[in-house]
Amino acid sequence: MHTNQAKAKMARGEPAIGISCGLASPVSTEICARLGYDWVMLEQQHWVWDWSLFQHGLISIVAGGSVPFARVSRNNVTEIGQALDAGMLGIVVPMVHTAEDARRAGEAVRYPPRGVRSLGATHAQRYGPDYMDWADDQILMMVQIESAQAVANSEAILAEPTVDGCWIGPADMGRSMQLEPEVAGTDAEAAYAKVVQAAKDTGKFAGMSCGDGEEAAQRIRQGMLFVSCGNDSKWIRRLGAQDLATARAAQVPVGS
Repeated sequence: MHTNQAKAKMARGEPAIGISCGLASPVSTEICARLGYDWVMLEQQHWVWDWSLFQHGLISIVAGGSVPFARVSRNNVTEIGQALDAGMLGIVVPMVHTAEDARRAGEAVRYPPRGVRSLGATHAQRYGPDYMDWADDQILMMVQIESAQAVANSEAILAEPTVDGCWIGPADMGRSMQLEPEVAGTDAEAAYAKVVQAAKDTGKFAGMSCGDGEEAAQRIRQGMLFVSCGNDSKWIRRLGAQDLATARAAQVPVGS
């Protein structure tokens, strides 16, 4: 049996910290994986890996020593199945608003009789001939709660037996709740707390898409276990801008 180390950490009450990769570069993805993240996620919702690069990206995550995850573009049984057949050990499904949405997402990840996943795990056989014996238990199935409707339905969503937990999408949630910037902090934190409590009440994992390590640490202290530290494109923009500003601020000695 192959053990999903990220899922195992959360089962022990330890945070699983990851990074999202949307640049469609297996090279940069392997660099991220080698930094020591528990999981590295290929981003299919807002950035697109074509399926040939997707497979190379997955291999680069495994080569880097991390657990391969994917955020699919939509709650679709075929797309979810393709990601799993490629060998993903974690799936994040965006825009889950109701218990019915969660049921469809969760069942797409599990084989019958627990779900409706089709047989045909071609590349996932890299994990061994017993893959189908443990896949249902080891694959992490996370839904995204990122709307006012989803917050209201969070306990029903997380009560779905095929769902392992949720990943809060703060940007879309804030937009959906029509939060004004000056009050967003208080109202958003109340929504996050409601979701975390729903996860505790149902025995599931809660997490958040965080902008950086500082925010991830804050959310871990609040009881979230599935957190990210931004994404590869954000790293390039932020650190590149910082280094450029530092260099530009240098004073050239007069007469040099």
